[in-house]
Amino acid sequence: MANREVSGMENIIITNKMKLIDWLRVDPMYILQHLHCKGIIKDREYQSLMSVPEPENKVIKLLDKIIGKKEITCCQFLDTLKEHDVNETYPVLQQWITTLDLPAQQDKLPQDWAAMPATSPVQLYSIHPGSPEYDEVQGLFQNTCPDNEIKKIERVQNPNLWKSFQIKKKDISDRNDRFLNERRLFHGTSHTNVGHINDHGFNRSYAGKNDAEYGNGTYFAVNASYSAADEFSKPDGEGRKLMYLCRVLTGHFTKGERGMIEPPFKDGSDIRRYDSTTNEPSDPTEFVVFHDCQAYPEYLITFLRV
Repeated sequence: MANREVSGMENIIITNKMKLIDWLRVDPMYILQHLHCKGIIKDREYQSLMSVPEPENKVIKLLDKIIGKKEITCCQFLDTLKEHDVNETYPVLQQWITTLDLPAQQDKLPQDWAAMPATSPVQLYSIHPGSPEYDEVQGLFQNTCPDNEIKKIERVQNPNLWKSFQIKKKDISDRNDRFLNERRLFHGTSHTNVGHINDHGFNRSYAGKNDAEYGNGTYFAVNASYSAADEFSKPDGEGRKLMYLCRVLTGHFTKGERGMIEPPFKDGSDIRRYDSTTNEPSDPTEFVVFHDCQAYPEYLITFLRV
């Protein structure tokens, strides 16, 4: 049988395999969880890798699984190594990975995004009042918050977060026979958290700071009025409050319970889990997601309660 042709991205991994093993074996659990969260490695692969006893062997088997997959999967793996959080966990990777010229992934950035400086990983772009984009966000907000005064609406442009969201979107779509269930939901936050969310997205490790009744994940509301409560959107000294309008991949959801650290298994399955949980499946007003890349903070709304 003829040898399979090796792709360019696959060849990078093969050529640098020993270096990658040496770097990633420091904390193989972190990269495994990160890749699983993004859907780059699937549920069965993740469970199989988690059962491998030695850190070095975990990394070897992980790289063997990545090698031989499609070109886009190898690219996604290498692109993941460029992310800020991953570089912090494996700092020795940073200098090497930033020298790689990776091709663009299949998930393009939104056409309406403004041009960004190459040195800026995230940019907040003020939306002009009266524009169709502004009116759309304002309308969704004021459906349930008609008496609150919007001071500004900013579009959050973070290419790395957007790509991670798109990878997770494809993963959920593939697992659910193209059923995706992407929703526009709200998330109230404080001024102390907004910088981290803009840079790194939502962090489920903060779960439980408020009443985590439906699981220890990140909470989103159908109605802006819920997220506008001071409990979630804490005003600063001038009374300004913050709320995100987000894109959230709710997928298949079920009733959540206190203490859940991930959604329960679907009926009749010991592998496939629900994608999110909610307060009431028949008429949901709150959703909880347990993967940080399952939601994108699309717009930041600054407002005053009148």
